[in-house]
Amino acid sequence: MTQIKFFGEGLPDPLVCLRNGVFPGLVPLVNSYLANMNVDADTHCTIQRYLKLIQKRASGELLTTAAWLRKEVTSHPEYKHDAVITQSINYDLLRKIDNIVSNDASCPELLGQCVSSKTTDTIPAAVAKAEKCSTTNC
Repeated sequence: MTQIKFFGEGLPDPLVCLRNGVFPGLVPLVNSYLANMNVDADTHCTIQRYLKLIQKRASGELLTTAAWLRKEVTSHPEYKHDAVITQSINYDLLRKIDNIVSNDASCPELLGQCVSSKTTDTIPAAVAKAEKCSTTNC
């Protein structure tokens, strides 16, 4: 697996998780912020999944998007190790990406094992009604 060079040697893990005792890390900061916010359980769980994805990428457990793309291109049967991405390589890569995005194919080395979410784009009717009542004194 390719390592990311980030502020010197190694992976950006110390910036994401508490490691050196100086900077608390992104994950503890976000968790502290969430603890003080009124966030529903589904949203909290979804944010925790994203944080876990960031942690796994920072530690090198999962590939970054760039590393995954590089691996896909360099392992393609038509790739000649000349830094040229042919139309065929590009087409196959885009088809694979489309299959991943549409959930027709999994990609655990990039996204981990579980990629579904319970969070929806709509506000539940009860929450919308409660918010409306709190602003109009009903």
